[in-house]
Amino acid sequence: MIMLNLPLILWGGLILASSPQSMPLTFLIDEQDCKECHLSIPRSEPGRCQVCHFPQSPRDPLDIQPMAGKPVVPVAEEKGHSPFRDMVLIPAGPFIMGYDKRHPDEGPSHTVNLGAFYIDQYEVTNAQYAEFVKATNRMLPLYWRNGQYPPDKAKHPVVMVNWYDARDYCQWAGKRLPTEQEWEKAARGTDGLIFPWG
Repeated sequence: MIMLNLPLILWGGLILASSPQSMPLTFLIDEQDCKECHLSIPRSEPGRCQVCHFPQSPRDPLDIQPMAGKPVVPVAEEKGHSPFRDMVLIPAGPFIMGYDKRHPDEGPSHTVNLGAFYIDQYEVTNAQYAEFVKATNRMLPLYWRNGQYPPDKAKHPVVMVNWYDARDYCQWAGKRLPTEQEWEKAARGTDGLIFPWG
């Protein structure tokens, strides 16, 4: 899933208003490590990687560095879609984060107060991710064969995508990944349940 902060107001690709507490829709991205197999090879030196350096393209979203006050045109707007299409509003307010009775790293449960934000209602599908792959010359997920996702899985969530590609997809779509707090608040729903069934 991908999301946008509510306090950031976009119109026609221009930032019209943003509260000081909101995080930017897009952000400057530092030099990144090799995506697939190394933690020590900078992205600016892919030739040092003999295994997995990935192709660059003129539309590589990591090369886009919007600055405050400059127009930002998400791909969704280029296609005539609103960046808020198929997104749901998660209202501002407190929620209980964490859980004391499962794994030690999930607790202690505590109250977190978040501002309102939008998050995609559904996971990114294979068909949506295929548009991104085509536009950016990204590597395909491992389970895709002959450059295609399984024929009957167009509307299924894309899987086997690493964090870097998920982040790049979000930026390409004019959005960003949710924070851990945002994800947990959205996943718990309005009732704050650990699981949808209780």
